[in-house]
Amino acid sequence: GFIFLVLFDVVLTFPKDQVLMQRVLSTKSDKEAGRSVWTFAAIMIPGGFFFYMIGTALYVYYKSHPERMNPTLSIDATFPLFIAAELPMGVTGLIIAGIFAAAMSTLSSIINSVSTLASVDFYEKLAKNPTPKKSVLFAEIMGVLVGLSGICLALLLSRFDIHSLFDVSIELAGLLGGGFAGAYTLGMFTRRANSQGVAIGIGSSIVLTLLVGRMPEAEALVDETEQAEGFELPGADLSGEELSVRVLPKQADEFTCGRCFLVHHRSQLA
Repeated sequence: GFIFLVLFDVVLTFPKDQVLMQRVLSTKSDKEAGRSVWTFAAIMIPGGFFFYMIGTALYVYYKSHPERMNPTLSIDATFPLFIAAELPMGVTGLIIAGIFAAAMSTLSSIINSVSTLASVDFYEKLAKNPTPKKSVLFAEIMGVLVGLSGICLALLLSRFDIHSLFDVSIELAGLLGGGFAGAYTLGMFTRRANSQGVAIGIGSSIVLTLLVGRMPEAEALVDETEQAEGFELPGADLSGEELSVRVLPKQADEFTCGRCFLVHHRSQLA
């Protein structure tokens, strides 16, 4: 399952990654385009295994040392917690600098790709008498707008209780990847398709994926509602009773288990 996850994640990246598509289309020949794709695969497939192994290693580490895990943190905070708390100071700084450098490089490529797409595929085709100077100016304005939109979207997402950003990215890839992969496959193997048919196919794929994704949740909601209506507490009416609970703070010789999230004495550590 792990191998298929990495392979399909990398394969689905090819048709939906605008940055990769622009790099392929900017080559001089089909041979260079194929070389670009294979080079990308040679880098991304081993890199995908490495990135997924980081999560596996973190799971094994915190399962062996549950007292070092903070159960109140989100899943996305696990790796930063490990970097800040477990690694030496110099190594921590290098990793943080590398993460920021990679993020800036990726974001700049995406912003440049989106602005180029808007300029070439929309402005130059819809505007009357477009000039190269106006096209570049439009791309620069779109780059600023895309960057501001990304910042606003990040601030908006930070206000929601998102369990894991990786899960959200996988859901978005599943929502959009199938339709776009089908469109690229259609373009590679047939010339009978047109833009209207491709747009309808992509839209139908997205709608169908949304409907299928909602069906299990609806069935589970109905089942839980029916079970709650038919459940009665046998033998007693506790509506008038009061429950008092005394909460004691965690002591210095106690730890919070990362598996059951209960407080235990350190003598229970194996």
